[in-house]
Amino acid sequence: FCPSVSKVYYWANEYWSKKGSYQHNFEIEDYITSRNLIKSLESNIKDKNTLTKEEIKLLFNDIDALRDEANALNIARDYWDRQIRGVRNSTSWKLTSKLRNMRNRGNND
Repeated sequence: FCPSVSKVYYWANEYWSKKGSYQHNFEIEDYITSRNLIKSLESNIKDKNTLTKEEIKLLFNDIDALRDEANALNIARDYWDRQIRGVRNSTSWKLTSKLRNMRNRGNND
């Protein structure tokens, strides 16, 4: 039995009472997001913070997402470092170094 899809209302609890086509008696104005949770924690800094399992899980999910993003950025950085090293070690880069130096000196005059 799920009150949200029932056409007959068995529950006396007002949370499940239907108003028009809207199921719940109230709307949540401030959803639990990691940003809201962090703001709340920063504004209520105490010696001991008690978090719900949902809040802890949300923070761990954010940590995992940030870890994955950091790993992806590290892989991209390593790729571009290898590309730059390859160009700098190439024969054409070494042969044109004097031309680049002359051009750079010419721009500074």
